[in-house]
This record gives sequence, structure tokens and C-alpha cells, in this order.
Amino acid sequence: MFDYNTGSPGPIQVGVVYGKEQKQLYVSATGGSNVTANLVPKIFFNKTILVGGGVCGYPSCLNNPTDSCGPWFLSYNLQSNTYNLNCSAEPNNGITTHLLDVVLDYVNQNLYLYHSSAKPGAGVLFSVPFSELSSFLENLQPPKNYKVAWIYPSQNVPNGFSNYPGNVVLYKNKLYIVGEDSSENYYIWVVPYNQIEWSSSYPSSPQTIGSVYQIYNGGGAGIGSIFLNYYLENNSIVPKIIAYIPANFNQGNITYNNVYIYSIDPSTMEATLLYSLQNASAFMRAINLGGIILFVRKLSSNSYVISAYDTKTNTYEQSQELTNLLGLILAKPNYAIAFSGSPSDMTITIYEILVDVMPKFENVVYQNGILSGKLINARYNVPIGNTPVYLFTLESQGDNYSSGELVASTTTDNYGNFSFNIPNKGYYDVKIIFP
Repeated sequence: MFDYNTGSPGPIQVGVVYGKEQKQLYVSATGGSNVTANLVPKIFFNKTILVGGGVCGYPSCLNNPTDSCGPWFLSYNLQSNTYNLNCSAEPNNGITTHLLDVVLDYVNQNLYLYHSSAKPGAGVLFSVPFSELSSFLENLQPPKNYKVAWIYPSQNVPNGFSNYPGNVVLYKNKLYIVGEDSSENYYIWVVPYNQIEWSSSYPSSPQTIGSVYQIYNGGGAGIGSIFLNYYLENNSIVPKIIAYIPANFNQGNITYNNVYIYSIDPSTMEATLLYSLQNASAFMRAINLGGIILFVRKLSSNSYVISAYDTKTNTYEQSQELTNLLGLILAKPNYAIAFSGSPSDMTITIYEILVDVMPKFENVVYQNGILSGKLINARYNVPIGNTPVYLFTLESQGDNYSSGELVASTTTDNYGNFSFNIPNKGYYDVKIIFP
């Protein structure tokens, strides 16, 4: 799902691409003079997509002043082709907010809607218990029994700190949130989950919590994106946060001149520059495809390429040039959406992004204390042999390592087969991590 506008004045349109079907939804708001497209935070469930953003100059959403940006979220049912647009339950206090990310927390059994607040540079979290997700998503009703927290950094806060816009990583019960200061340097704000004070109503002032760490000090940064990846270093699994930082905005070309990619150790928050690209003409957002950071470069007024930096091999490549386009954006999990034609007669083309290795587990079964399966390369449907496979034990279903521990490893045979002995009941996950 993505949003765009088609002229001035005009509606902001939310586009939905589901399989080979294309559907459109409309959100009533004032459009701009150019065709623009932006990724909106989203998460996919069995038959429902949750999406959201912010609409400026549309005060009825929040009953806030017209200079505020009202966050909205939309739940879209793929089976019934119906949707419900909701506004976040925030007060009439004039703060500028925008829904930036949707985070699933399997350990604490909550879904979080994360908003930024530019006045002041704080964050707003809505916590929806998993027990409410059925009515929230499938019945397309506003969330019930949610909690809200209004938070602001308590340590190392730079001058003019703002976290608008940005995204969130959840790792080992900590939220990692990106931000910048008044000089447009890049930071990561670390928020311990167990210190967040939740309320059933909107707080009167933000809670001070967590510390801010500077990652990039070159100035001119757009906030970009962060991702959680895992690496093999000396045969050990090491988690790293990857920061994609565009810098030095080019107003005429609506791009950033430079790109910096950093690796951050979450245990120390020490940052290491992995790669920089000058004269990049890059867009703010990037996506992560198995440790490959993908972003879009604009070569001319109607010419674009998809750039790929592989964090594992420290190599950079780019796609063939795509021409005669109004715009190009990337969408999870591995798609590019191209806009061509004119604002009044637009064609949307979907490209699939393929990498050399697209690992997939097949025929995974548990029987008589043995967990077995096969690892294949889904791009070519061939086995991946002689590759390490790791077994994690988790605290809950779908924990995704926020508190998981590595308990065993093995290597696939020439045909991609593997097996683990699992004597104890519990939640487990298998994962491969390429060197």
C-alpha cells in the first residue's frame, strides 16, 4: 500500500496492490501540485492490511488546528474488499503528529502504532493488545482497550531534536527510533520498553525516557530508515542495526545528494560507516531485503534506477534505467512501484526485485522429537547445500528473537536437507544467516 496525490487541489489517494489485482482507496485531503508517492507504514495479516500516515490541513481527523498534521490509520480487508479509515484518539492540543510505523511485540503481546510529534520532538505510542486485533482488523473497527504513551528522551537530547519522520526497530525489549537535531545530524533514540508508562487516556505531558545516540554528524541528513539484521562474525551470530541516511536535500530534484549506510552494535550503540555514495540523487526511504539495502536514485526528471548495497559483501549494484516515469518507490517485501503517464491518466506498474539468493524453508515437519526440513533458493527452485542453519528457542510464538536464544546449529547436506533434535516442548524458530 502506498499513498500519492494527483494535482492541486485533489485527493490524496491510497493505492492497494494485492497479488495481480489493483484496487484504489481514497482519503479526502488537499493534494499538492505534483504527483508524489510515499510509502506508508503497513503490516500484513492473514486477510487484512493495516496502513496509515498523516494528513496536514485536515483538522476534522483530530479536531486540531489546520496547521497540524492528523495521523490516520486504515484497515483493509482483502477478502471483502472493504476498509475503515480511523483517526488516532489524540487531544486538541495542537501538536503535529504523523503515524510512522506499526510494530508487533510478541513477547508482551501488543501491537504498537508509533507516531512522531514535531512540537515537541517526541513520540506517541498506542498499544493495542493482541486480544483486540480480531475486531480491530477483521471487523474494521477502531481499537478498543488501547493504551497510550507520550514519550520524550531523558538523556543526551540534542538541540532541536525531532523524530519526524522515521521508523522503529524492536529488539530485546527496547525500541530503537531514529531522529535528527536542528543541524540535521542523525541519531537513534533507545527506549526501554519496561520503563514506558502507559495510560488509558492521553497524558498531559510527555514522559522522559531513554537515551539518544549520535550516529552521523555531517549535517543535512534526512532521517531515512533503520533495519535489524544478523551477521556471522567469527562463527558467531551478531545482531546489527543498519542505518540508511540520505543527506543534503536537493529541493529542485526532490532528492538527497549523498547516501551514508552505517552499522550499529545495539549492545554499545557504536556506529561504523559501511558505505557512502556521493552525487546519489536518492530518495529518503529504503527497504531491507535479506541484508541488502535498496533505495531509489533519480537520474533525470523522468529516469530512475534501483540501487542495491549488500551489507554482507560490501558491494554496490544498480538496476537498468527506468525511463518515462513520474516516480518510482519501493515497497515491502521486494517490489518497486513505477508511476507513468500523467496525473490525470496514470499507469502503475509493479516490478518484482530479485536477488541471486532468495532462501526459503520447505517441508519443515516435527515428528518424534526431530525437526527436519529443506532449504532451497526460491528464485531458481534449487536446493541450498552446505549452509549453516540455526535453531532459536523463543518465549512465545513469533517472538522474532526479541528474547530468543540460539540453542543449536547444523549444516544442510548437498540436497539442502537439515534436522534438529528437539527434546523439550516450546517455541522454536529456524533461521539462516549468510556470512
